[in-house]
Amino acid sequence: MINLQKFLELIELARQPLKGHYAYRMDHKRSHPDMRIEIGLGTCNCCDYFTTYNNDSILLIEETSLIDQRKNLEKKYDYIKSPYQKKFIDEKIKEENKLKAYGAVLVLYRLSAVCEDAKELLEAKSYKFWIVVTGNYSPQDAMYFNNLESYLFQEIKGGLRTIFEDVAVIPANDFVKKLPQNATNP
Repeated sequence: MINLQKFLELIELARQPLKGHYAYRMDHKRSHPDMRIEIGLGTCNCCDYFTTYNNDSILLIEETSLIDQRKNLEKKYDYIKSPYQKKFIDEKIKEENKLKAYGAVLVLYRLSAVCEDAKELLEAKSYKFWIVVTGNYSPQDAMYFNNLESYLFQEIKGGLRTIFEDVAVIPANDFVKKLPQNATNP
């Protein structure tokens, strides 16, 4: 059996640990084990972390520098003419995050089959999916976050209606304020 505690670590945003805020790392980090591989799933898409949320939900956390990602994709696909490029890039970002949310659920279901601690923790819980945006962004970028959040809420919750109760795109400076006091602790 796998020990869930081996995946517990301080949450990092933009490579900076958040003092006092712990979660279970799901994907690869050089100094920590990769939950996906340890449970036999290989390297499927999934979120960075999961933690409990008010003892009745599981919070999936995906940390990303969304604006930098958009800019990099604009350079990569510069041969696509506007407005088609914007639509193409927006769809790419939406699909990637949808895959991460669904992949994270798959990882957690598999984890609950091979880890007794996880089985008890995850049993009969609903899910929240938060994309935590790091880096600099403008008020115009914040409108993009709202549009992305609306799309993902419809797509993710629509596909797994009975599982997801919340989907949000949250600026990093608001993330800690929204974390519950009784989230996962070592």
